Amino acid sequence: MLFRYMNILELRDGIFIEPSSCAAFAGYVGMGNDGDMAEYAESHVLVDTMKQATHIIWATGGSGAVVRSAPLPLIHTTMS
Repeated sequence: MLFRYMNILELRDGIFIEPSSCAAFAGYVGMGNDGDMAEYAESHVLVDTMKQATHIIWATGGSGAVVRSAPLPLIHTTMS
Protein backbone atom coordinates (compact mmCIF):
# COMPACT_ATOMS: atom_id res chain seq x y z
CA MET A 1 0.00 0.00 0.00
CA LEU A 2 2.87 2.41 0.58
CA PHE A 3 3.66 2.53 -3.13
CA ARG A 4 -0.01 3.03 -3.96
CA TYR A 5 -0.24 6.05 -1.62
CA MET A 6 3.04 7.38 -3.04
CA ASN A 7 1.72 7.02 -6.59
CA ILE A 8 -1.60 8.74 -5.83
CA LEU A 9 0.14 11.67 -4.12
CA GLU A 10 2.56 12.18 -7.00
CA LEU A 11 -0.04 11.85 -9.77
CA ARG A 12 -2.66 14.00 -8.04
CA ASP A 13 -0.54 16.69 -6.41
CA GLY A 14 2.89 16.39 -8.06
CA ILE A 15 4.54 15.69 -4.70
CA PHE A 16 7.08 12.91 -4.37
CA ILE A 17 7.79 11.40 -0.96
CA GLU A 18 9.66 8.23 -0.13
CA PRO A 19 7.59 5.07 0.32
CA SER A 20 8.34 4.88 4.06
CA SER A 21 6.89 8.37 4.45
CA CYS A 22 3.57 7.10 3.11
CA ALA A 23 3.01 5.00 6.24
CA ALA A 24 1.18 7.99 7.74
CA PHE A 25 -1.56 7.60 5.12
CA ALA A 26 -2.42 4.15 6.46
CA GLY A 27 -3.46 5.67 9.79
CA TYR A 28 -5.83 8.13 8.13
CA VAL A 29 -7.32 5.50 5.81
CA GLY A 30 -7.70 3.10 8.74
CA MET A 31 -9.69 5.63 10.77
CA GLY A 32 -12.74 4.85 8.66
CA ASN A 33 -12.40 1.13 9.32
CA ASP A 34 -11.34 1.17 12.97
CA GLY A 35 -14.02 0.15 15.45
CA ASP A 36 -12.11 1.78 18.32
CA MET A 37 -12.03 5.11 16.48
CA ALA A 38 -15.76 4.91 15.75
CA GLU A 39 -16.47 4.10 19.41
CA TYR A 40 -14.28 7.01 20.58
CA ALA A 41 -15.98 9.46 18.19
CA GLU A 42 -19.42 8.32 19.32
CA SER A 43 -18.65 8.43 23.04
CA HIS A 44 -17.22 11.95 22.73
CA VAL A 45 -20.04 13.21 20.47
CA LEU A 46 -17.63 13.76 17.55
CA VAL A 47 -19.38 11.87 14.75
CA ASP A 48 -20.78 15.00 13.04
CA THR A 49 -17.65 17.01 13.81
CA MET A 50 -15.39 14.40 12.18
CA LYS A 51 -17.28 14.84 8.90
CA GLN A 52 -16.11 18.47 8.85
CA ALA A 53 -12.62 17.89 10.25
CA THR A 54 -9.38 18.67 8.47
CA HIS A 55 -6.93 15.81 8.77
CA ILE A 56 -3.21 16.55 8.55
CA ILE A 57 -0.83 13.77 7.59
CA TRP A 58 2.76 14.34 8.66
CA ALA A 59 4.87 12.58 6.04
CA THR A 60 8.50 12.54 7.09
CA GLY A 61 11.48 10.40 6.28
CA GLY A 62 14.57 10.35 4.14
CA SER A 63 15.36 13.55 2.30
CA GLY A 64 11.82 14.90 2.58
CA ALA A 65 9.14 15.85 0.07
CA VAL A 66 10.08 17.02 -3.40
CA VAL A 67 7.71 18.84 -5.74
CA ARG A 68 8.33 17.78 -9.34
CA SER A 69 7.30 19.57 -12.51
CA ALA A 70 6.06 16.27 -13.99
CA PRO A 71 5.22 12.95 -12.35
CA LEU A 72 7.70 10.12 -12.68
CA PRO A 73 6.42 6.90 -14.20
CA LEU A 74 5.56 4.76 -11.20
CA ILE A 75 3.97 1.39 -10.61
CA HIS A 76 0.56 1.18 -12.26
CA THR A 77 -2.19 0.90 -9.69
CA THR A 78 -5.91 0.59 -10.09
CA MET A 79 -7.68 3.49 -8.42
CA SER A 80 -10.87 2.40 -6.71
